Amino acid sequence: YHINADEPSVLDYNTDYKSPDQIVSLFNPDQYRVSDHDPVIVGLDLQNAPDLSDLGFVTGGGWFVSPAGAYTAQPDLIARAHFDLTVKYHKQNILPQGHLKLKLQKARFDFRSDTLDWLTINGDHSLAIFTGSGSLNNEGGYHYMVWVGDGSPDAIRVLIWNNDQIVFDNRGLQPINNGSLVIH
Repeated sequence: YHINADEPSVLDYNTDYKSPDQIVSLFNPDQYRVSDHDPVIVGLDLQNAPDLSDLGFVTGGGWFVSPAGAYTAQPDLIARAHFDLTVKYHKQNILPQGHLKLKLQKARFDFRSDTLDWLTINGDHSLAIFTGSGSLNNEGGYHYMVWVGDGSPDAIRVLIWNNDQIVFDNRGLQPINNGSLVIH
């Protein structure tokens, strides 16, 4: 870092042109007299920000094979995980709207989103991430994050947790076996 970066003369860290009373009231004789920062000026155009609804949206449905270890309550389970999702910002809304459903029928696992917190889509519309909260088998208090890859093949990762415990995680973008995922 820069020691004694430029400061306005009244606040700078040298004692030139300061009266004895100013020196006593403004300065301490210890290591905290040095300046370790440079000013940064940032301009934000908050009036012309794009409407979030113009940034894109995500739709999809189908299934993928949930690997062993993904569902922590049944770590040996390998089963079809059926999903259905739509996530989109509507005009003038700061929270996305839509739904996520994930079902493992073999395990009697039925997750449904209650809320969506945010959606982000990369510039070439090949990856989207969204998050929110939901219910597992009609019991609330769960949170989720979903990664969607729109490519060849389409891929998905679903992470669901409750408090600090992971409930489901297929651990990485996994190609889907049937269906489609589209980032519009």
